[in-house]
Amino acid sequence: MVPSEAHCEKILLTQWWDIEREVLTKSVMKGLLVIILSVYLHAFSAKELAHDVKEVLLQSHNQDPNVDELLNLLYMDTTTHKYLSYPGDRTTAPPPYFVKGDHSPNSTVQLGAEVTLHCKVNDLAEHTTVSWMKRHGDKLKLVSVGLEAYSSDPRYSVNFRTPNDWQLKLEGAQRSDEGHYECQVSSHPPLVQPYYLTVVVPEINIADERGHPIKNKYYNSGSTIELQCSVNKIPEAQTIFWKLGSKVLNFDSSRGGISVKVDETDSGALSRLFIANSNPHDSGNYTCALGDIAQSSVTVVVLNGKDGEAPAAMHIGASSKTMVSSLALFGVIVTVLDLTS
Repeated sequence: MVPSEAHCEKILLTQWWDIEREVLTKSVMKGLLVIILSVYLHAFSAKELAHDVKEVLLQSHNQDPNVDELLNLLYMDTTTHKYLSYPGDRTTAPPPYFVKGDHSPNSTVQLGAEVTLHCKVNDLAEHTTVSWMKRHGDKLKLVSVGLEAYSSDPRYSVNFRTPNDWQLKLEGAQRSDEGHYECQVSSHPPLVQPYYLTVVVPEINIADERGHPIKNKYYNSGSTIELQCSVNKIPEAQTIFWKLGSKVLNFDSSRGGISVKVDETDSGALSRLFIANSNPHDSGNYTCALGDIAQSSVTVVVLNGKDGEAPAAMHIGASSKTMVSSLALFGVIVTVLDLTS
């Protein structure tokens, strides 16, 4: 079977990209690529070639900002030409419009959650497209056109749900995903629906039984270990786990004497861990984790002996205090002797 001319051009374009991207600088590459694409776009179907070039670019450089910029240029070149053609046809059909539904343009999600933004458009003409953009300061980054993702970030996908819902999906929301998004309709004049995404990053802090923040804690053998974990900024229900090393303590019944109590607070939750009759085997790294989203850790040391065997640093501190007290007392005695002599 003889390959089509368009298929041959796609193969040549792929081979050219693989060779030239290793030789030319990024600025020269972008300029030459835009020129070559413009020539091809006038010779072949713009929509089909745009899809082919997009696949080549995304396979070559995953999540490269320069590729995203080239995709933006490619999108503009393949779409703006149709805005200038057949001006009389645009007046025969009713203009498209956004439908105000039950989905708010402002969304708040937790770190790591899946995001779905909804853009409902009625009376969409045959040659009119719906695009998603993300704003970075004064610049707009193209995310999708129709059902095609034009971003090098693989977490983005587009879905259409009848009769009019164009959905932008984002997996595993990160702090950097927070910001302004736009749903654009290529009508005349263009329609723009703004959105704002807030990504909530939980705050986790571990404290002792008195509520004082700690990074390490010493206990005497036989005493009760009590740690408090405050978790703030929880937009959705999540389970708080306590772990010793990699072992989850919430459901540990083998040791005995372990209990976890969780109370709701105005800003989140407070989880308290109790370990009765502690011994040196209870020493280690204790972690308070909010699922797989966020965590905080402290080091607990259970001292040997009934009265506890303090670390060397603690002994040095006590000796230093005794020495200072002795010198102070000696100074007082010398002063009194001088006054009485």
